[in-house]
Amino acid sequence: GDSEFIMAFGKYPFKRASPTSNMLLIAREATDAADSGCKAILGIGHLHRGRDTDGRQWQKAEYGGKRPSQPFRFGHHYTHFLYSLSPHPPFRMLATSSEFCLAAAQDPHDCESIQFISGMTMRRPIRGFASDAVAREVLLSFGVNDCEARIGAITLRRIWELLQPLPGVKQACVFTRA
Repeated sequence: GDSEFIMAFGKYPFKRASPTSNMLLIAREATDAADSGCKAILGIGHLHRGRDTDGRQWQKAEYGGKRPSQPFRFGHHYTHFLYSLSPHPPFRMLATSSEFCLAAAQDPHDCESIQFISGMTMRRPIRGFASDAVAREVLLSFGVNDCEARIGAITLRRIWELLQPLPGVKQACVFTRA
């Protein structure tokens, strides 16, 4: 389930964040007769730590011919966060999630040192094989330790739970009119 796929952290100020994937139009179903549902553009960003120190060590290695003491050239300890944008210009940011990492295959209570979500799409049910619930999942493609490619799934319900409106914003999405 989602809890095995994503490990959440507390909210941290994003010092240097980068978008990592294509964006995806998502919708939340109406909760009652007065609510007509809402839409947003979903994005994923990432942060990584250790780059400044490691970069200097790698640079010394490149020009001095010495082997670096750090194993990762462009940083390590990657974390990701979700964000939502208004689906209409000027595409205002509405919400973000806390940082999270992708659980390591060998230990679901730990994170891979290098991980990078590179794509996402809505899961499409295969006629006769999948339930309606599958159609409410987002597939995430990601790389692990610059060596392996994997795919994971997270439900739209969980995505909406993770997204928290920014200060001064009421919802993580824009309401649609019936």
